[in-house]
Amino acid sequence: MSELETRLLNCFASVFPGLSYEDIRNSNAESTGAWDSLSAVTLSAVIQEEFNVEIDPEVLPQLDSFEAFRAHSKDSSAHARYSAAVIILTSTNPSEEAETIRENGSIAPA
Repeated sequence: MSELETRLLNCFASVFPGLSYEDIRNSNAESTGAWDSLSAVTLSAVIQEEFNVEIDPEVLPQLDSFEAFRAHSKDSSAHARYSAAVIILTSTNPSEEAETIRENGSIAPA
């Protein structure tokens, strides 16, 4: 199990404490009785906090399963790494940019 999946499973478990990890992996809005609009927003907030990302509210309705959140998290993570690489490569001081990104854990300027 990857670190990303473990962290995502823990996020789901905090919102749906009655589900096992196996149930979480197979969960979706239709099959999980506790999955309603409030829990979807709560889950989104927990994941945003855990991964230090923002989830576009327009995308949220499409994130209706563990697998959808996992795929979105992987895509977001890949995009963040790509953006960081672009910033470093196009910077006049790439070493300083890389250090700022390492320290902040994000691509946002200090």
